[in-house]
Amino acid sequence: MRIDTTDVNDKSIAYPCSLYPLAVIRRATKDYRAICNICIDAQQDVTICTFVDSRAPLAITMGEFSNYLLELLHAREGEAADDS
Repeated sequence: MRIDTTDVNDKSIAYPCSLYPLAVIRRATKDYRAICNICIDAQQDVTICTFVDSRAPLAITMGEFSNYLLELLHAREGEAADDS
């Protein structure tokens, strides 16, 4: 299943707030700080992440970051299921 994100430009991705909680995005940006500087612009309906100073090719870093967000979301869902 592909969750659609919007490429704002070649260095930014907009993640819908309805699918990507800000707390998860903030955690992922902290985890990625050794790989890339990611600036967060939290708006009402979307969170825009802008990627700069990547140690790997930027397109790869952006894709892997999106995959990592999905992994974190999946882990959160698993933790919630374990609590019930």
